[in-house]
Amino acid sequence: MIDAGNGVAGQFAPELFALLGCEVVTLFCESDGTFPNHEPDPEVEANLKDLKAKVLSEKAAFGIAFDGDGDRTGVVDNEGNHYPADLLILLLARDILGRHPDTSVVYDLKATEVLKEEVIKYGGKPVMSPTGHSFVEELMTETGALLGGELSGHIFIAENYYGFDDAFLATAKILEIVTKSGKSLKEHFADLPKTYNTPEIKLGCAEEVKFAVVDKITKHFVDKYECLTIDGVRIDFGNGAWGIVRASNTSPKLTLRFEAKSVEKLEEIKEKVLEYLRGYEEIEF
Repeated sequence: MIDAGNGVAGQFAPELFALLGCEVVTLFCESDGTFPNHEPDPEVEANLKDLKAKVLSEKAAFGIAFDGDGDRTGVVDNEGNHYPADLLILLLARDILGRHPDTSVVYDLKATEVLKEEVIKYGGKPVMSPTGHSFVEELMTETGALLGGELSGHIFIAENYYGFDDAFLATAKILEIVTKSGKSLKEHFADLPKTYNTPEIKLGCAEEVKFAVVDKITKHFVDKYECLTIDGVRIDFGNGAWGIVRASNTSPKLTLRFEAKSVEKLEEIKEKVLEYLRGYEEIEF
């Protein structure tokens, strides 16, 4: 099942995956720049509602969503479960590290901590990057990485390829891994430690002040916690719990994400950060 969100991928993806041996059912594959059905962003859960329903009604093995220009991918399994891009990068990392155990894997700082743990477990070198495809590509070149990716759905594969963000190739690799394994997509993640995380939370903040606001927020948390400051601030709350506040590269917004090992801890750290951010009149909730 392919949902192109009325973007340009609808002109090419159905034919490509049919040539790869898939039985393809299409959804919103007619190009229409007004995007009448939903925003073509495959990492926003609300945009996948129609795809999930169609996967279940058609009893499809996979649902695949692409963004407007076809360089980002999202995947839904046969039960209608969506897997965020950091887990797709993890799946691809296990596969590539099986052939190249000493390679680096580059990922942006919004990714789950489990990705780092799995890269180390499989013999690779985890490299955290600021968000932005140019940063990921630069670090891949510097480290000789064969794989990189972002939570937004950009995935870069450099094994026998050029190392740019190609959603068609990444999706084809994922389908190949799952098909050859004889396991469902869900089963590939069954052995991962349980964590709880939020999707990206976006808060309005004017373009001309957003970086200055993030600088102030960073200074506040650096004084209280161990923090990574390569892109906004990634706050380490201990025992695998973390949160990020960064300025969006592409819009007048701040981007937040949180992860912890329990729902209670997740809510605690999220509220701790949001409570502090509510003190800024420049931030729109």
